[in-house]
Amino acid sequence: MTRNQQIKLHNSALKAMREAVKKVVLEHKKNNLSLAVWKNGKVAYISAREAEIALVKNESFARNQRVTDDV
Repeated sequence: MTRNQQIKLHNSALKAMREAVKKVVLEHKKNNLSLAVWKNGKVAYISAREAEIALVKNESFARNQRVTDDV
């Protein structure tokens, strides 16, 4: 696999992961369920609303985390 193919695969995997997380958060919000997350080395439960806020904050950060040939 070439470096370019690896980069494309990596970026596709990250995009799929982000979409899956977003889907889970929205489903939990719709059903008024909390989410289990890993925080400070422990399992913690947060509301779907908290998770949604974190997603919005992290989306702009995540957009800038694409792997490029410069890495």
